[in-house]
Amino acid sequence: MKPLSAALWTIDACGAGVCLLATLGAWGLLIRPAVIDASGAEARAADAAAAVQRAVDIEADLARAQAALAQVQEEIRSSPVVLEPADRVNHRVSQVTALADEAGLELDRIQPGDAIDGARWRIVPVLVTGVGPLTHVAAFMHVLHERLPDVGIDRFSVSTEGESTDGPTSVRFEFGLSWFAAPTPAPAPKN
Repeated sequence: MKPLSAALWTIDACGAGVCLLATLGAWGLLIRPAVIDASGAEARAADAAAAVQRAVDIEADLARAQAALAQVQEEIRSSPVVLEPADRVNHRVSQVTALADEAGLELDRIQPGDAIDGARWRIVPVLVTGVGPLTHVAAFMHVLHERLPDVGIDRFSVSTEGESTDGPTSVRFEFGLSWFAAPTPAPAPKN
């Protein structure tokens, strides 16, 4: 038989082993997952803070965009330009002709093209050709912009007609105008 102290030593060693296993088990099953979960919570908290900051930035961007939209809408409402329907093209052609006559230009041709539909307006191209002094051509461009703000000059070209000894040199000109007309109304829904 073993002495009593050796038996106690064996019991003490077994108890210590059981305690060690219980501690390792508690660490593996309870404490370690809690530590890992805590570090994951910190990462989730950082992600949440970043998401909140992105939301604040997006909200600020949205507020700026809404303010800009409101400003543009107010400018449109207060604009003195009212777009006319494209079927009044003959009236617009007569206005352009009158301005050219007023500027002292001789028109060879003024020809509207087919309207191009857009979401907010229709564009009616108008080709204008003729002859006249260069200073009168410049005056026509100025008056056209001033009196018909819904007409833009897309392109223009001038070429000399030759030397003149009795007055200003005449030039041949060609303008590509764009008349911005009211959009085509949407068709009524069918019942």
